[in-house]
Amino acid sequence: MGRTKRRDAHSEKRSHRTENLPWAGWLVVVVATLLYVNTLGHDFVFDDISLILQNPQVTNLDWWGIIGKSGYRPVRTLTYALNYALTGENPVSYHAFNVLVHALNAWLLLVLVQRLTQSRRLALAVALLFAAHPAQTAAVAYISGRKDLLATGLVFTGLIFYLRWRSEGGGKYGIAALMAFLLAVLAKEVAIVFPVLILLVDAYVASRDGEGKSFPSSVKDRGESLLGGAMTVLRSRPFLYLTFVACAAAALGYALFIVRASRMEGYWGGTWETNLGTSFKLFLHYARLAVLGYPLVADYLGAVFPISKGFSEPSTLLAVGFALGYGIVVWKLQRSHPLVAVGLCWFAVGLLPVLQLIPFHELAADHFLYLPLAGFSLVLGSILAAGTGARRNVSVGCLVILLGVWSVMVVRRNADWRDKQSLWEATLRQAPGSFRANANLGQVYFNLGRHEEGIRLTLRALELAPDRALPYANLGAMYLTVAQEKRRRSQYAEAEQLHREAQEYLEEALKLEPGNPFTCSNLAITYKELALIYEATGRSGQAPALRARAAELFQKALRMHDPRKDRLRIYFNLGLLEYDANSYEAAKDYLEAYVRHFPDDPSGHYWLGMTYFRLGRFEDTVRELELGLEARSSPEAWETLLEACRRTDRLEKAEEVARRWVAEDPGPWSYYGLSRLLWEQGRGREAEEWLDKCVASRGGEPWKRSCETLRQELASAD
Repeated sequence: MGRTKRRDAHSEKRSHRTENLPWAGWLVVVVATLLYVNTLGHDFVFDDISLILQNPQVTNLDWWGIIGKSGYRPVRTLTYALNYALTGENPVSYHAFNVLVHALNAWLLLVLVQRLTQSRRLALAVALLFAAHPAQTAAVAYISGRKDLLATGLVFTGLIFYLRWRSEGGGKYGIAALMAFLLAVLAKEVAIVFPVLILLVDAYVASRDGEGKSFPSSVKDRGESLLGGAMTVLRSRPFLYLTFVACAAAALGYALFIVRASRMEGYWGGTWETNLGTSFKLFLHYARLAVLGYPLVADYLGAVFPISKGFSEPSTLLAVGFALGYGIVVWKLQRSHPLVAVGLCWFAVGLLPVLQLIPFHELAADHFLYLPLAGFSLVLGSILAAGTGARRNVSVGCLVILLGVWSVMVVRRNADWRDKQSLWEATLRQAPGSFRANANLGQVYFNLGRHEEGIRLTLRALELAPDRALPYANLGAMYLTVAQEKRRRSQYAEAEQLHREAQEYLEEALKLEPGNPFTCSNLAITYKELALIYEATGRSGQAPALRARAAELFQKALRMHDPRKDRLRIYFNLGLLEYDANSYEAAKDYLEAYVRHFPDDPSGHYWLGMTYFRLGRFEDTVRELELGLEARSSPEAWETLLEACRRTDRLEKAEEVARRWVAEDPGPWSYYGLSRLLWEQGRGREAEEWLDKCVASRGGEPWKRSCETLRQELASAD
């Protein structure tokens, strides 16, 4: 017997030495970082555009806008603004920040679990599982998933401070825990579960036999069940929990009534019964996704996730049965395996804010799992880290294999988030009924010139969500673009028909979303295009009314409130409308306003230069067309610039422009322009040489008569 005790003591001592793993923290950080290194070259996708690039609070570093009443999730938005201030629209820094926060979160979970269980080996397993789970890609590889990263990291931080406060005392740790909680809520509202997570931590420590020695006498050394430990700590610290619950209630009120985070009206499925049934089905869905890590879907809107039809539906009953079974398992394990019970409770509690118990507009999302997966990792880590001797070796082998499989899944899934096209193609493969996948991929394909595919997918999006404005607006814009191409090719009948279809879709979109300035602007462009078609087909009398309607819609769009700067591109459209109507003074005012807001857009400089030329402001014409040639290097632009130089007697500048024209666009038009300029300067022989090149050039046949006329003028001058 004595020999056995000595052997056990020796094993325990050796086990204690292996528990001291000074490299564990570095291993977790390195693994978490390496898994997501391949996201650093990715682009902005999905909500990244509106939340970052089109958000004036971010692009202008508007501190008061971020933290004021109009701010939403200010901690997250502030990090975007700092990213933008450092690197502008380069997405590398944004992705790098996400990867670093994820690595930090894995390390924080390591610290938290070690402090909670006194086992570095268990903490290492949990942290690695958390870092490598495939479902985490939705939060890490997607820049807008940062809200989950920040909220979770701050929750971990708050729990660590709380444990230090409970074990070491000192008000500073308690205050730090409370501050971390408040910041977590301001990163994302799911952090309101923080008080319940504290209760789980307290209950676990209270339930341990002889391991709660640093805690108050009322909760230590009891060896109670998890529920008993929870009741004990609630009785011993009622004011502490009331404080945290009050903060959580305030955060919930902030989200629901002040910033109005949800656009949801009514229940999923139409009734409270279908909504509650959907909540049970969502819980089963997330549990399955936690276990399998597949399939991952970027968007669930549309015919992707089946809404419950009520409690008579078999799939809903199955989900209810799973939830009841889940609760029974937790109840059975709370005394025998309290840490596993804590992990199971953590997973369920972490999901509570996103299970649609209070309906909100985003039905489901993979990134909702980020915080709950800490609980799942605790359960799985507890199982895989258990045992000694040969059993431990088997467990370690299983852990390594699982981490290897998950790592491959993560790296492959990261590639789906590379850009818009990759993301929505992957989503459409996994979820053909995804509304946003059809709508957004349709827009991507259309912009790539794959017009038929783009329109087909957008029509499918319209079938999936006929009550949403987006597919109507996109279809209107698509038909408008195709119609403009037809009009430029003088296919007026087809162009007019397409414009009429565009008009119908855009008007329907405005009914569904009356305040969208971009839809209103596209409708105005449709009326402007119809005016051009009417003029080209001998119906000029109706064109002024169409232009007046277009101007009215453009002005209406300008009055619509929208924080995105792109709304001000309407000035450009108004300028072109007035230019087409020969109202050059009015066109000048609008185009000048446009250039002030978008000084880097050469199209604005081009049309402003053309307008100045019509107004006889030739110096201004030269300045603007020099800036605008990048946008439209057409013979008309070069000839206008050349003529403006002539009118200002800048002959050297004129020759420089003519020779640049020849160099950049060699052909009969540029050869003739240079020849005529040289003739005007009395350089007849050089002019003759360029005339010969004009006639000899491919496509120079139509220029023969002009060249012969100029030759006669040259001969008479001699």
